[in-house]
Amino acid sequence: MRRYFSRQMAALLFIAATLIATGCSNGNEAKKSAQEFLDYFFATEYEMAQELCTDEVKEYLESGLKEFMALPQETKESVKRQVSSFKAVVESMEKLEKKQIKIYYSVISAPDTLLSRRSLVMQEMEEGWRVSQICK
Repeated sequence: MRRYFSRQMAALLFIAATLIATGCSNGNEAKKSAQEFLDYFFATEYEMAQELCTDEVKEYLESGLKEFMALPQETKESVKRQVSSFKAVVESMEKLEKKQIKIYYSVISAPDTLLSRRSLVMQEMEEGWRVSQICK
């Protein structure tokens, strides 16, 4: 009887370890995609940032980009300089639904001055983790 219990426990421990490892792996991939999106966004590489978004967020960014492009050239240059001096740092995450994770990040300006704390919702899709919501 004791031997049976040991095999059963070993099997349960293996399954639990596999599930934990898979969950951590998914979270790490979501954090990596979020950081990549934020790096592109604050480098004002909006076309690259859009590649890491769902269609709805792509449309939202596209409308903002159109408004930005309508600004006078001098204003666009000033905004680009200011935004590119900011840095976003992913801090933590919270699992929401089966294929959604909320990512919390800080926006920092030089020299290491905290400007704000914000969040993104990441959605797991066939092509990987994508920004599905930009929260305030």
